[in-house]
Amino acid sequence: MTIIPEPLKAGDSVAILAPSWSMNVVGEDILKNIENYFWSFGVNVVYWKACRKDFFWSGWTPKERADDMMEAFKNPRIKAIIPIFWWFTANQVLPYLDFDYIQAHPKFLMWYSDITALDIAILSKTWITTLLWPGGTQLWHYFPDKYTLGSFEDMMMLGKKEISIWASKIWTQWARRLDSNHDTREKINNDWWLVVNAWEASWISFWWNISTLALLLGSEYIKIPKNSILFLEECWDLTEGRIIRYLEQFNQVWLFTTAKAVIFGRFEKSSKLRFDYLSEVMKNYIGDDIPLVLNTDFWHTEPMMTIPLWIKTTINTREQKISFSMTDSEWE
Repeated sequence: MTIIPEPLKAGDSVAILAPSWSMNVVGEDILKNIENYFWSFGVNVVYWKACRKDFFWSGWTPKERADDMMEAFKNPRIKAIIPIFWWFTANQVLPYLDFDYIQAHPKFLMWYSDITALDIAILSKTWITTLLWPGGTQLWHYFPDKYTLGSFEDMMMLGKKEISIWASKIWTQWARRLDSNHDTREKINNDWWLVVNAWEASWISFWWNISTLALLLGSEYIKIPKNSILFLEECWDLTEGRIIRYLEQFNQVWLFTTAKAVIFGRFEKSSKLRFDYLSEVMKNYIGDDIPLVLNTDFWHTEPMMTIPLWIKTTINTREQKISFSMTDSEWE
């Protein structure tokens, strides 16, 4: 049974943690924007104790970062958990989490990038829906856009049960922070999503950051889903050689065997991956009757949609639309 936590409401609190990398890399102006945004809905922002401590590549030790997360789950005031930044080390936290307690006290975990390790583990062990969201540093720099705010607010702040998202009209490079009050990034017209196989499909949503998923295969922290709509992404340094070996690895553990649709996020301008190459590679793994869509609005570009996992999702390639049903459902 899928467990869908309650959306936020006035009087609730969200906990900001650093399970992967210290919050010290985040500008104070961005933190203030996060606070002001949630306060506009009557929601408080609480910074947990490990946020600012540095320990080599990450915050505190893995055990201390896990303790931070468990304390947030155990605090009745906290209704959602926000990892403030990501990098390389979120998977270190997994052995120290109490998944039975988390399952009994569900809260939305909002995740991004390397935090996929926590998301996949919680999803696999507890069946709690988690949210791919734009990340604290991506959504709340100086210029949050209406497209990015829209799907996040529909799910988390307004509690809508049926949500549809269309392709954005323009996109731009992601920026961790902007150094002035004027956004000088190039705005690029969006030629809609690149549809390789045009069909409509409905099933459960499942997501991964490609390199992070590879870290979990064979461990106790991942349950391979069946009959899912797969959302796939990776950052700018994903080369054609790297992606083909990742995709072949995933195929050998049957991730593509029962896929109902495969959706790739947009790659950054600096990426060395060509869409014609990727679409040709994917012919090895899925048939022409499986929707295949590239260049969609999530990952290291802006704007960016919010994607809930393990709920009913419909991809309509002809209308360039993705729809989510935020209701309890049972899945295989």
